[in-house]
This record gives sequence, C-alpha cells and structure tokens, in this order.
Amino acid sequence: MDNEKAIACLSAEWFRQKAQEPEYAAFDVQIRAQLAWFEREYGIETLKALSGKNLLNKMFYNDTAEKENLCYTLEMNPDIRANFGSISGGSAFKFALFFHSQKQKWVTGSSTKPIELSEEEAIRRGTEIRDNLIAGAEEIAAFHELRSEADYDELKKRIEKHIRIDSLWILKYYEMIYPTYFATAYNENHQRHMLYALQIQPADNQLVRMGQLALFSKKCGIWPAIMGRIFSDRVGWYKPFYRIGTGQDGECFPDWHAKNYCALGFNKIGKFTDYLNEKGKADKDKIISALLERYDSYNKSTASRKANEIVSFIDTPADETMIVAMNGQKMLGIGLLTGELYSENNADDYLNRRKVKWLYVPAQPVMMPLFEGRQTSFVSMSDDKNMMLVYRLLYHEDEVPGDLWWPEACDYDPGISKERWIELLRREDVLGPVWGGLLAAFYIYGPATCSEIGNIYHKKPYSISGNATQLAKKIQTITQCSTYLRESGENRYWPILFQGKSADKTQQGSFIWKLRAELYDALTEIGIENYDWDNNSDPQKTAWLLMWNPNSWKWDNYHQRIDSINSGNKETDTWSCANKQAKVGDRFYLAVCGRDVKSGIVGSGIIVNPTQMRPHWDEQKKKEGKQYRSVGVEFDKLVDYEKNGILPIETLQSKFPNQVWSSQTSGIRISAEYVDELSALWYGSGINAIRYSTGYTGAFSRNRIVFGAPGTGKSFRLNLEKDILLAKGGGFERVTFHPDYTYAHFVGTYKPVPCMDENGNHAITYKYVPGPFMRTYVKALRNSREETPLPFLMIIEEINRANVAAVFGDIFQLLDRDDDGTSMYPIQASEDMKQYLSEELCGKASDFEEIKLPDNMFLWATMNSADQGVFPMDTAFKRRWDFSYLNINSGEDEIKGKKVVLGMGQYQHAVEWNRLRRAINDKLSSLRINEDKLLGPFFLKVSSEDQEIDSKAFSDAFKNKVLMYLYEDAAKQKRASLFAESVDSTKFSSVCEAFDERGVEVFCSDISNRFRVAEMLSGDGV
Repeated sequence: MDNEKAIACLSAEWFRQKAQEPEYAAFDVQIRAQLAWFEREYGIETLKALSGKNLLNKMFYNDTAEKENLCYTLEMNPDIRANFGSISGGSAFKFALFFHSQKQKWVTGSSTKPIELSEEEAIRRGTEIRDNLIAGAEEIAAFHELRSEADYDELKKRIEKHIRIDSLWILKYYEMIYPTYFATAYNENHQRHMLYALQIQPADNQLVRMGQLALFSKKCGIWPAIMGRIFSDRVGWYKPFYRIGTGQDGECFPDWHAKNYCALGFNKIGKFTDYLNEKGKADKDKIISALLERYDSYNKSTASRKANEIVSFIDTPADETMIVAMNGQKMLGIGLLTGELYSENNADDYLNRRKVKWLYVPAQPVMMPLFEGRQTSFVSMSDDKNMMLVYRLLYHEDEVPGDLWWPEACDYDPGISKERWIELLRREDVLGPVWGGLLAAFYIYGPATCSEIGNIYHKKPYSISGNATQLAKKIQTITQCSTYLRESGENRYWPILFQGKSADKTQQGSFIWKLRAELYDALTEIGIENYDWDNNSDPQKTAWLLMWNPNSWKWDNYHQRIDSINSGNKETDTWSCANKQAKVGDRFYLAVCGRDVKSGIVGSGIIVNPTQMRPHWDEQKKKEGKQYRSVGVEFDKLVDYEKNGILPIETLQSKFPNQVWSSQTSGIRISAEYVDELSALWYGSGINAIRYSTGYTGAFSRNRIVFGAPGTGKSFRLNLEKDILLAKGGGFERVTFHPDYTYAHFVGTYKPVPCMDENGNHAITYKYVPGPFMRTYVKALRNSREETPLPFLMIIEEINRANVAAVFGDIFQLLDRDDDGTSMYPIQASEDMKQYLSEELCGKASDFEEIKLPDNMFLWATMNSADQGVFPMDTAFKRRWDFSYLNINSGEDEIKGKKVVLGMGQYQHAVEWNRLRRAINDKLSSLRINEDKLLGPFFLKVSSEDQEIDSKAFSDAFKNKVLMYLYEDAAKQKRASLFAESVDSTKFSSVCEAFDERGVEVFCSDISNRFRVAEMLSGDGV
C-alpha cells in the first residue's frame, strides 16, 4: 500500500476528479459498450423468450461446444471478469444446474448430494431458475430508487421471496442489469476493505454492503464499476491485518521500527525454521510437541492455540499481509510484511523475525477502540471499530512519522556516490542556471514543499517538480542508473535526487522533498551555498538557447543569462552565448526563450529566421559532393504545424529528448513570416525519397508463422533467427496477442492524451498514438532512405490468441507481397495516419496518401494451436504467410540424458525427462489426443548444465506446468486413463500429492512400467 497522502484522500470529490482522467474516461466508454452487449444477449426480455433446450444452452454450462452462455459469461468471460468483478472459484454446483461432462448428465443439488436429471427434468429445473431470477430482477425494477442502506435491506427481503440472493452469480447478474445499483465487489473481505478505506461502517449483509459502495459511487457522480477500478488501481486488493505484540510496554518496537522487522518470542523452542516440513510450511504438530516439552505452564489446549499463532507468523505470505504492532490496546505502528522467516542468532528475546516496511508510525501511541486479541502474540484483526481506525490512520490522517522518508534506502538507491555526484555537478549541462538554482535552494532552505521553495525561488510550484524531474532524467541518461518503479511499472525519476514524505498541517504544500544524502554531501563539497541562485532564477533574466551552428553542423544547447533584452528590435537584440554574440537572423538562428523575453513575437516561443541558412546548406553539400540528408532533421518536427500554431511543451520535449526546455515555455510558436520560408528550405533541401523497394535481400521469408505443439521451441527458434537477421543492424519489436488485443493496439489510434495548454495548465489533447506495427513501419521507411538498407522485424507471439481479422483490419491487404518484397496492393491511409507519418518521416501529409510494406519490413509470428480459446484463421489470411512446422520432437537432442530422481522410498526412480515426456506422449496418442496437444521437449525448461537435474525444482515445475496442463487441458476428459487407478484423479491436489510420493508411478501402468522395466535392465532407472 502506498502511504502518499496525495492518493489517500479517497473522498467523493477525489474519485470524481480521477474519473475525468483519460484512462477512466476510456474505461467508462468501454463498460457502457459491454453492458449494452450484455443487455442484448442476456437481458430480462431475452431470458423471458427462452424455452426448452435453447434455454439450457443459453443460460447454463451445457453439452455443446459453445461456451457463450450466461453462466460462462458471468464467471469466465475475461472482459466481464476484469471490469465487473470475479465470481470464479468453487464448483459448477453454485449455478444450481449444469451439464456434468464426465457423467454426461445434467446435474443439480450440491457437491455432497448431486442429483442427476434427464434433459426433460433439466429443462423444468432451468425454467424454474430463470423464472425466479427474473422475478427478483423485477423486484429491483419496481423499487425505483435505492437511497439508503435501509432500502437495500428491504430490497433483499423482497428478492429472497423468489430466489436466494447469497449466490454470487445471481448478484453479478443483477449488477450487470442494474449497474448503478450494485458495486462490482463480491468478496466479503474486499468489500470490507473498500468500506473501511472509505470510512463507511460495513453492514453485516453482502447485498447491503454492495449497496453501501454503490451509494458512495452515486455521491461521487460515477458508476460503481469506475469507482471500483479507481480504488483497485490506487489502493489495491484486500490484505489481512495481523495484530502482533511488542513486549512489555512496547519495549521492542523502537528496534523493529529502526531495522524494519517484526518478531515473535518463544525462544525456548529455538529457530522456527527447524519446524518446517518438506514444502517449507510450518509443521503444527511438531510445534505443539516442542511447546508442551519446554513450557511447563502450557496444557494441550494452550499449546495448540500458541502453535496456531506461530504457524500464522511463519506461513502468512509476504507482500500480502499487514502488521499492526500493539502494546495492549495501544497501536504503535502499521506496516506491510515484506520478507520470509529468518532467525537472528544474537537476539536475546526475539529470535524469529520477518521483514516489515513500516507505513505509519505515530509520534505517540494511538489508543484503539477495542482491546482485540488479549494474551495473544500474533492473531488476525477483525473488529470493525478497530479496522476503521487503522484505515483512517493509513489513508486519512495528516500525521506521518517524523523520520520516515520515502523511498527508503532498502526500497531504492540509484547507486550514485558522492564522488560521482561531484563529477556530474561540475558538468555545464547539469549545474546550469535553473537546475543549479533549484539544487542551491533546497540545499540552503533544507527539506521543503514545492510551494515553499517556489515562494523564495520565483517559480510556480509545478515548475519546481517539473524541473526536478527533468534534471533526474538527465542524470539517468548520463549514468544509466536504475529508476524507482511505480506500481503500474512506470518509472519515477525524482527519487534519483530526493526522498520525500507528506507535509503536515503547518506547511504550505502537500509533499516535502529533501536532497538524498550523497547529493547533499556533493553540493557541500563544491560550495553550492555560494551559488548565485537568486539572480539565476529570475525569469526576467534567464533564457535557454537552442541554436543550430552551421559551422559544426550540430545543435548547440546552452543555459545562458540574457544580457540585453530591452527594445524588442529583431535587428539589434543580441544574446551572449559561450563568449559568442548572435543576432536574430545571424548564423545562430534558433532560440527558445523565457516567458518575458521581448522578441517581437507574441508569447513564449521560437524565434526563427533562416534567411541566411540556405547558402550554408548548399556550400556544405558541394563540399561533400552529394545531397546532405541530415541537415535540419529536427525541423520537420516543427514546420508542419499551422502558422502561429502552438506546439505543446510535452510534444516539444518528446521531439527533442536530449534538449532542455524552459519551465516557463508552455509551448512554441513559429512566427508566421518564417513558416513558409522554413518549410521551403526543408522540403526543398533534397532529402532522399522513401524507397519501398530498397533492394534488401536475405535468407528469411518476410511473412512467416512458426507453429507446433507447446514446448517445441517456437519462440526460441525465432529469437535465434532474429539475431541472424539483424546481425548487421536494424531493429525489432515484440508483441504478444491476446483475446482483448485490437487494431487500435496493433496499428494505432487517435486518442486523448494529457498535455499543457498555452497558459501552462494541465489539459487534454488528441493525437495519433502508434502501435507496434506502425512504429516498426516508420523505422523501416526511415531506413529506406539510407544507401545501405537494414531489416526491421516485428515478432508476434501467440498470433492466434487474438481475432487476427479484427486486429489486422485493412493491414491484412498489405501482406500480399510482390516478388520484390513490397506490398502488391497498397491501402489508403487515414487522415490521422497521414499526419503522423508526415511528422515522423519529414514530409507533407499529402505525401502519405497510401501505405504499403517496404521490402525491409519483416513480420514473424508463433502459433500454438493447442491453446484453449484460440481464434480460427481463415484461408485468405493463412495463404499470405509462410508456415514452418516444428514437430513434437524437434530439438530433443538438447535434453537427452537429463535425469532426475522422482518419488520417495520404494517409489523412487531415476528418470530421464525426455523418456518420461515421450512415454506421456505415447499414452496421449493412444487415447486419440491430437499431436498439437502433446508435450514438446521445451515444455519444461531444464536449465541444469549437468546431467542430473535438481529434484525439488523439477518436481515443483512438473506439477505447476506439466501436471496442470495434462489435468486441465490435454487429458481433461481422459484423466482416469492417464493416471494410476489408485490415484484420486478427481482432485488436482490429490494428483500432486501422489506425484510427490510416487513420482512416475502416479501415471498409469503404460507409462510407469516403462521405467520399472528400464530400471531392472540397466540398474539405474533409465
């Protein structure tokens, strides 16, 4: 859990503002479309019209191959699960009726008392369920509006006149039909987690709790599904809270806090690691015996209770458990359990420990409402009043620990020493007027908020954080240091420079920043306190100059104070730059200026006067004896905008990632009088034309699909051949298809993105965002201008796991290649594509009316037809690809001779993995299971370089991969034939336990006998 108060408001207004962000606005559109589809497919009127066998097939898991029915959609449809909550788990009996695939019968009742039905009886039972479901739905419709918890309690009573409301699929159906009335949370623990965080006392009834969350969503002005998504993204899933005692008067907690751990006593029984079973879990019986032996006051009941606490302490999972340190009724700290069990040999009182990240430690102990867990050391917390207070302290209190700076050194360290910082700070491109002033201000003032530094630094608060991020990115580019990752996986750059914590009520601003220790020491060493940061920070005197130097044919980037800014006369104003003077219109001709620079051009922006540049370009081309292709390569990113149009600063930063832009520049504006001249200079400069037929030749097909059974090494083969293809240069991108993958993901789409408006405020704009196909296409076309063409490859993993006809769309037409490797039939580019291509490829939008594949662009893919739920490919699509088949034994020489010891006692055998794989495949084949579902040599990775494989690692992988695949997929309908008769093949857990004990003899005699015979003949089991 993130304890930043910026995300901890969780107020209705906060949710309302979050819902307006682009990703949640897009999610709103998505779920509305899904709900409309669900209404068409399974709405009340649709269900009313069903009868007979059609009713069974439409509503329940049935005996057809078609999975699209109401129960499957509610439980298994990935979109519905992701966006409206999961009800998966348990058996199909929860739906009150289903077709049992093994018994080949319709079944109702329960798992302990199943009742088999004829089809006629199943129709009667299904009709009864449908009628009751609809009657409950009509009760909801008749209620008109639900305004309070009492209304939901009354609604529950009305619905239960017709149907039991405690069944999750019933609840989820009603949520899908009435999406504003119910929340998308079905798990009781998660419902309580959300309500505690929102500071709402949870009701005792499940439907009423869903109503409580829906009422809060209504207060936010958003749908419950959107509120649930925002909550999940920012707070996360439910984690259990455990109370842990801290000794007499909490004496041990200061050490726990300082060293980031928690601990249990019971030192008389020694290290808890001595009481683990072969699976690494706590052995309760051994712990009870030890407690009874070494604690005279314990009887069997006390020992059992204490053993339960020790077992919980040992086995409760790291990163999924919250710890509340208690001294009686006083709460001392709240933390996240982050590490597994370890022992401290020198500990006097607390030998057995686990790592903790302390998230909240109050300055003074907090009295909890209820004394929960008397005379216990480690027990779960559940009292609503206590939990409400714990969540308030975590998410709503302003107070945070005085010394708890985030991220802690144990969480993130960029690894930059003081000496390295000194080297960096002495670089002109690091300690410039803006960044130097920023660091000087934090050094002199000390830890401060953006607002506090902004007040003395003549900057707006957002400029401080923006400049800090830009400097951090600069440092990361130079040093290639690691960055701190957000929970979303995105980089956080500011921790390279700072640590932070939430501000208290007495401070202006919400977040305090302090310089990292190594950076602070380096600034002391270089004497930063003498830096003229006040003058250098004055926007009236500061500008950053970005100038094209025709003498060196490169960009020169300077941080420089403006010495003369007065008249605004374009002909006389000068800028001093690294002991040089440059007038507007002189050979240095491009400058990005601060907000108050008088340039003769309205507002912040670019001053462009290229009138003297063309002769220099021509002169350079003559010297080289050829057309100069790279001159002005940056200009194409500017000139195609409307005259006097604004190019937002975010776009400017992305176009010029290696340059530094003034925080006062909200965008750049090209003066109208120069746009045409600049465009003429660029577009008339003789840049090489794009070539679709570059003459590139190679040994590999341009459109290829490698297919075969799981584990035959398809991805491995493509990776090897990719290295061969790109041995002399080029580029590649890899993407994995999945059922939700779309044309917009693959090719690109026009969508909202955040930006800054002309006044420096956050806003939303719309732009074309390319997908991997378009990115690879642009790289290939850009390279086509070069004299030596290089290949550019896109690898598509699992191509048939998406609807390829929908994903490729009209791009499908381009796959038909001519003899020279280019597309035979170009397609028309959309307006947003044309604009994007013109920006990326230095041209006008009208130059890109058509799209066709160049001969240096390759598309390779893998396909595994054994996967469940794959999409079929039509013949027209297939004929445009070269298919390469990897048979079931391709590459088996690499794993031959790799042996592992499996089983225990009399069942122990030394087994060669390849022979076991072949034995399983032979049995599957005899059961008429298709080859594409057999096991390839690399289905299980054998990483050992030695002939003998580590038994434990192999066994764990075999259970999690091979046995799971056989049980749930390849041999799902043939379990009884594949496994030994003495093994309970109706439970996967029983199969795994049998494998641990019996090894290969978990399988039927057709498989296991092959190893018994081999053992008798060779003496080694293989």
